[in-house]
Amino acid sequence: LYFDHDSGGGTGFYTNKFLENYNKDEYLLIKWYRIESKKVAYCVEYNGFTYIVGLNKINLFLISLNVNCLYINSLVGFPKLKNLITTLIDVKRFNECNLIIAFHDYFPLCYNLNLFCHHKSCKNYCSQKKVLKWRTLWNSLLEEADELRVFSDHSKEVLLNYIPEFKNKIRVHPHSLEYLKDLKPIEYKKTPLNIGVLGLILNEIKGINILEELLKKYQIHLFGRTSLKNKNLINHGTYDINNIRQLLVDVGINLIVLTSVCEETFSFVVSEVIAMGLPIICFDVGAQSEKVRNYEKGIVVKDVIEMEKVIDERFL
Repeated sequence: LYFDHDSGGGTGFYTNKFLENYNKDEYLLIKWYRIESKKVAYCVEYNGFTYIVGLNKINLFLISLNVNCLYINSLVGFPKLKNLITTLIDVKRFNECNLIIAFHDYFPLCYNLNLFCHHKSCKNYCSQKKVLKWRTLWNSLLEEADELRVFSDHSKEVLLNYIPEFKNKIRVHPHSLEYLKDLKPIEYKKTPLNIGVLGLILNEIKGINILEELLKKYQIHLFGRTSLKNKNLINHGTYDINNIRQLLVDVGINLIVLTSVCEETFSFVVSEVIAMGLPIICFDVGAQSEKVRNYEKGIVVKDVIEMEKVIDERFL
């Protein structure tokens, strides 16, 4: 029994790869489903068929299943979460099945799933009553879990900081990078400077403010999407792993800037840049900084001022 959100991205990519290991009659996938603007139900996929289950029917439906593994990939966006978590605990206990909770983000720790609030990365729980109530809700499920699955050593450290009482359940399972096996290194040429940014830079946590600040000083090539409009921004649109290397070569990109300011749990973008052998700069936060710090062409900085200083001194 596999739960996932319906927002795509890296979490959805993981789901597709994970379920490829099973026949379609061996798993049941549940996502939330929007019927109308304010009406939500559950979308259930099994053996090639799709069913819609109403909110008031999901409890009886789940309890009726014979489950030997309960995999919580993500519950972001799911309605009536308290009710659902109570039901999941019942499913786990009734079936005596294995329960795995994956941390593609930090939703089980805080409703600010990227641990980002007040324009900065959180270091510990806030004292707000709402956050403490959230922790109590999720801890009831974490107590039932057999494994808390993270995808980087950094994420393990984050969990140890927030929920040390569950340290014996934490397991590190790095994502497979098999999809990068055909990605060849790019011949590095230091000049002229051509800065590249990869990904969807649509909000503060992904660094839209950082990108806006850098555009005041540098011309930047974006391979992704953003709402920003600027004469110094050249937008090449979204990319996939089959064309990104050639795109970077054609433009002559020789420096990648990672603008994210939140706690990433793995960072496929950094893995792709490392595979192509290009220099990369990022901020000292999240699993992205762990990877960049251990990369010979990686540079970790504390803020955008230091980032600009590094660019000016080392790459111009």
